[in-house]
Amino acid sequence: MQTSRIVTTVAMALVAVLVVVLVALRKRKLRLWQTALVIGTPIALLVGFAVGYYQYRESRLAPFKPYLSEYLSFTSAQQGEPYVRGKVITVDTRRKAVDHLYFDLPQELRATRPDEVGTVVWVECTSVTTVVRRTGGSTNNTVDYRCEVTVIDKAASAIVGQQTFEKTSGEQGYQQVLYGDIAGYIARLARR
Repeated sequence: MQTSRIVTTVAMALVAVLVVVLVALRKRKLRLWQTALVIGTPIALLVGFAVGYYQYRESRLAPFKPYLSEYLSFTSAQQGEPYVRGKVITVDTRRKAVDHLYFDLPQELRATRPDEVGTVVWVECTSVTTVVRRTGGSTNNTVDYRCEVTVIDKAASAIVGQQTFEKTSGEQGYQQVLYGDIAGYIARLARR
């Protein structure tokens, strides 16, 4: 299950609990502190979960941060079909940071330690929002997402593949729109 789906599921469950509690207590007259407790508890749980989840993800990526300059230094290209050698780490070339696409990759492809990295995947994503105004004042936003993905064989110090992913969507965030496609592409590459 993708990690974004887990977060969404937990958030929806907490909102559902809040709604059920509020409906059940609707007929009762609550004091201010009781209302704050009923509303605040699910919100506090959601915020706590989100912060803990973010810290967990960052702790998983922390061992790779000292190696970012190495992961960003490849320039030569190699001919042939793209492939994956060993385990994978993903790097956002704009932010110069480990990219969270890492968590969308299949478990067996994710490097857990820097010495396992055999393939570096550069990810550079951009988005352009188009606002269309219609008669009557309504608007319709669409977002054009584009991610350039570069696959690098670390041992050969060579770029072994490049692929562009594009999609137009009303959803916000290229992670939700394109990361599933990109992770699928990487998972389908030949192994060496």
